Amino acid sequence: TTGLQTGGAESMLFNLLANLDRARFAPAVVSLREPEHWRAPIERLGIPVLSVGMEPSRPTPGALARLRALVRNSAPDLLQGWMYHGNSAAVAARSAWPAPVCWSIHHSIYALRNEKPLTSALIAGGALLARVPARIFYVSHVSRAQHERLGYRAAAGVVIPNGIDTELFQPLLPDARAAVRAELGVSPDALLIGLIARFHPQKD
Repeated sequence: TTGLQTGGAESMLFNLLANLDRARFAPAVVSLREPEHWRAPIERLGIPVLSVGMEPSRPTPGALARLRALVRNSAPDLLQGWMYHGNSAAVAARSAWPAPVCWSIHHSIYALRNEKPLTSALIAGGALLARVPARIFYVSHVSRAQHERLGYRAAAGVVIPNGIDTELFQPLLPDARAAVRAELGVSPDALLIGLIARFHPQKD
């Protein structure tokens, strides 16, 4: 994965790891950057977190050598890329350990100009690397269609929407609804939509 800072894709990685059947799977996480927020929670699951120690946006021969060594020492049965940098790293690591590769894409693309230069290059270059992964997982049909228009291999595409823990996230009691509306000064009959996202054109 690119890193383990706070973010939606990182949260989904933690949720996946927390709910894996550990009788069947023995995961390890390789973070390209120094692990941050999610390192301790993942390690509390009994899952090792390994770091390549790469500086943000600065892939170097030394970082590639460290990545290859970590993967070779782990001897995985499957290399699962997570986000664009992680997907590219999974392809690069395959030369050190020839395991099957899958990609996870947690991004929609409305305009490459809205992305950071390196991210934009990775997205565009990913179309050339997309012949390598056996499966490319997307979190939405929109994302899949956008990437396949850029040349990502359609035969590999699979859509798996982000899951929601319905035991944790469920409607509250009616008095909570009324209290929030009173706090916001919204009438009881008004349609109220909550949007939680980073401030970015992609999020509209």
